[in-house]
Amino acid sequence: VFHTQTATHPDTLLSLPTQPGVLVYGTPHSIGDIKANDANGVPIWSGKWVTILGVVTVGAEFGSPSYIQDATGGIAVYGVITSSEVAIGDEVEILGLISPFNG
Repeated sequence: VFHTQTATHPDTLLSLPTQPGVLVYGTPHSIGDIKANDANGVPIWSGKWVTILGVVTVGAEFGSPSYIQDATGGIAVYGVITSSEVAIGDEVEILGLISPFNG
């Protein structure tokens, strides 16, 4: 845990009233790992930020979402920018928030 402080001079150092959020970009997880559920069927990674690396199997051909695949599975990636900027066969590394769709 850390706290951010600010000042105009060294002797006026004050803590910020609201601490900024920090997102640490990490090593990609396999798609199979981030699709895992716990014993109750609840997605383990739901609500967490993760990085994946994979190949685009559907870009903007059907609008959104795009689909990304690695050797362990495939996943839908939602976002207008993503779908319009990738093409089938592109290798991409994506950082995103895991959220189950209709489930």
